[in-house]
Order: sequence, then structure tokens, then C-alpha cells
Amino acid sequence: MSNPRPLEEEAYDMSGARLALTLCVTKAREGSEADLDALERMFQQLGFESTMKRDPTAQQFQEELEKFQQAMDAREDLVSCAFVVLMAHGVEGRLKGEDEQMVELESLFQVLNNKNCQALKARPKVYIVQACRGGYIAYRHDKEGSCFIQTLVDVFTERRGPILELLTEVTRRMAEAELVQEGRTRKVNPEIQSTLRKRLYLQ
Repeated sequence: MSNPRPLEEEAYDMSGARLALTLCVTKAREGSEADLDALERMFQQLGFESTMKRDPTAQQFQEELEKFQQAMDAREDLVSCAFVVLMAHGVEGRLKGEDEQMVELESLFQVLNNKNCQALKARPKVYIVQACRGGYIAYRHDKEGSCFIQTLVDVFTERRGPILELLTEVTRRMAEAELVQEGRTRKVNPEIQSTLRKRLYLQ
């Protein structure tokens, strides 16, 4: 009888298609174009088919994700992994669309869950959310883009290793970077939540 392999050896099969969707409100968000450029470069390097939509309304956040899910389920080839990047102003648990209306993050996450998206059943789904959460400010620079997205792209394109290790490195670099905002020095920590059951290698 064979023993089950230890978790550290278990990795997701990444031989199939890799798909990415980025929804970004650029209005009144300086630096978001630099973030979009950086993400496009990252997805290209990591072998993702990438779709980007600028300035979605709250309803379009939902609709674009549903279109992404339907297109995935209609594919005949294997889908290995999906990345969804959501960038907007927001408050805890909600994002603000280009029309100033709010959309619940939870309803966006539901679109790709196992019940609603057959193509991604038991496959990794990664959500990157760059937004303020209540009093937690998501810092951006006018030309350079956001500290979070730029650091994430640097780490994901420079380093190899399972994604949770890469995200830990992103957090470490951001904690070390002192952001001077309005004359005051602040540190920013992204939050990582994971339900991955195996190791996810992008490189």
C-alpha cells in the first residue's frame, strides 16, 4: 500500500491554460496605468492569457467576471489556474465602481467558486485586490503605481517558489518599505488569505 505523499511534494498541475482578468478603475487613482503596464508584463512572462478592462461600473465588475467564468467553462482545453486582479477605491468588503456605486467583494468571489465554475473545480483561483479597506489606505504614487502591485510584480517575475512564499516575500518587502505620505512615515501590510490545498508554482 503506497503512503500518501507529504503535502510539500503536492503541486497543482500547471500544464493547461492560465487565464487572467484585471478590472481596474483608473478614475481618480493616479498611478493605475503604471500598475496595469506592470501586470501585463508579469502575466506575459508567466504565460497567462490576460484580459484587462478599464473603468468598470459596479455592475460591470460583476458582469465582466461572469463573462470570464462563462468563457472558461466553454473552453475545450484544460484550465490550470485563474488570476483575478481587482483595483478600485473601496471600503471593507466592497469596491467602488467607476459610477461610484458599490459592489460586494463576496459576490465577485462567488462567481468562480466550485459550484459556479466547472472549469476551475479544485483548481487554484488567485484574487489580488488593491483597494482601501475602511481606514487601511492602499498607497499609490502618481507615476510609479501602487506600492503593493509594483512589489508583487517584482517578486513574481524575479523569484521562483510556491505562491504563498512569494506573497510572504511581498509582505516582507512592503513592511520594510517606509512610505512617506503627507509628511508622515507609514508601513503597509497586505493581507493574505489562502484556501490552496497544494503548492502553486507559477514559474
